[in-house]
Amino acid sequence: MSYSQSYSFSTEAMKAGLAGVSIFVSSGDNGAPGSATAQNGYDYCACNNVFSDLPGGYNPSFPATCPYVTAVGATQGPECYTAETVCSSQTNGVITSGGGFSTLYSTPSWQYDAVSSYLSLDTPQSGFNAGGRGYPDVSLTGVDYPVIVQGSPVILFGTSASSPVFAAMIALVNSQRHLNGLGPVGFINPTLYLQNITYNDVISGDNKCCSEGLQCCGTGFTATCGWDPTTGWGSIYFPFLYEAFLTTNTMPANVCAYPWIDLAALLAALATYIIAIIAIGSLCVCGCCGFLGYKIFAPYCTNKPTIAGPKAAANNNVVNVNPMSSSSVNI
Repeated sequence: MSYSQSYSFSTEAMKAGLAGVSIFVSSGDNGAPGSATAQNGYDYCACNNVFSDLPGGYNPSFPATCPYVTAVGATQGPECYTAETVCSSQTNGVITSGGGFSTLYSTPSWQYDAVSSYLSLDTPQSGFNAGGRGYPDVSLTGVDYPVIVQGSPVILFGTSASSPVFAAMIALVNSQRHLNGLGPVGFINPTLYLQNITYNDVISGDNKCCSEGLQCCGTGFTATCGWDPTTGWGSIYFPFLYEAFLTTNTMPANVCAYPWIDLAALLAALATYIIAIIAIGSLCVCGCCGFLGYKIFAPYCTNKPTIAGPKAAANNNVVNVNPMSSSSVNI
């Protein structure tokens, strides 16, 4: 994918977030080396970046590196009732959770502290862009998903499983928010980094291998305390996620430069102003016509004789239609 295509996608993703749409992307199944390494062999893993001029086997995955999507990695362990670790092909996870740093997008402001903290705890082999957008943001179990394929049971692995599970969690959150009279959460990344959500911090494992053990590299990242480019903040504990988003009515102020706009209220106000302008204009036109009529016909009426008798008595039955009275009908 070209740079222009990447930027076009990111622009549309940003607009979708402002419209209340949340986008979730798998972080990839080939660790930090990336799919290009898995397809081309160890030489790419040892000394080349396919998508940049940086040395080393770091090949970040797009669109997971887009700042306006939520990248979801994979873990393993709970399926075997053991401690949760980074999903890796070297620990029978079949795939390896993708993660790293973008070579195209810089570290977003909402992620800066998390990335800085990670780099102070770990010193990965050179070759990655330490100033790039880090991914994934969060993770969930990526192993042993039973599915039915053409009528037969199959066990699948991958971030292509963990990502839609997280999307389903946010769908449940949006459903309850709707019942509570709130809008959808939309672009959630800044909220995920506010540290008001409790995660299961994954501190064991790395993402230095590709899926199915095809290639393993010296380059890659290791899980640490807090956010890291293997599993992000770690795996989601749904009750805490649910509570955090139900008590958050608005996005953080730094999500975008534009305030949320109630389009219906804006159109209603605009219609009111237009009607008021038309009414005022009509009154002005009527007033001008009445004044001109008076100036033209008044000279012919000043010497009219007074009529007595029945005609004068009829004046007691005159109906006064006053356009300013409470009985008037406005059209």
